[in-house]
Amino acid sequence: MIQKEKIIDKQRLFTGNYLSLETWKTHLSDTISATREIVIAPNAVGIVPVDENRQIHLVRQARPAVGEILLEIPAGLIDAGESPEQAARRECSEEINLIPGNLRKILTYYHAEGYSTGVMTLFLGTELAPCHSQQNDQDEVLEHIAVPLEQAANWIRQGKFKDSKSMLGILFAIDIL
Repeated sequence: MIQKEKIIDKQRLFTGNYLSLETWKTHLSDTISATREIVIAPNAVGIVPVDENRQIHLVRQARPAVGEILLEIPAGLIDAGESPEQAARRECSEEINLIPGNLRKILTYYHAEGYSTGVMTLFLGTELAPCHSQQNDQDEVLEHIAVPLEQAANWIRQGKFKDSKSMLGILFAIDIL
């Protein structure tokens, strides 16, 4: 029978602005031990903003870790003291200058469960209204585009989306709408 691994020791190896890295010594059973490398990541949100014309609002941005410019749903970290819903509204406002009047939770999942503590919560945002009070983060350069929701689903099948949050969010949003 599989049991949870018992953590017997943690060591912090690195602390950055966004992530930390730890090694965890664990017991898998009375006779088996293991060392795990764990990325301590803040929780994040993604939002699928769909307007009254069934246009989904997306962003293009450079992702140096994979060496590509990716098409994604608006997303970002949950700030200290902020709820996932507040973070979703803020990120939508910052990244596409629209704010959802209606926000519906789609799902919460682990985005890299084998080595990271991070949790992603996805939302569907509708009843979008313009807002111009927010600015992009100073370390982000984004391009905002809007396409029919069904076109975005076709792009998933064609491999134009490469991140899990966008693919899951768009496919679930189509089922909801």
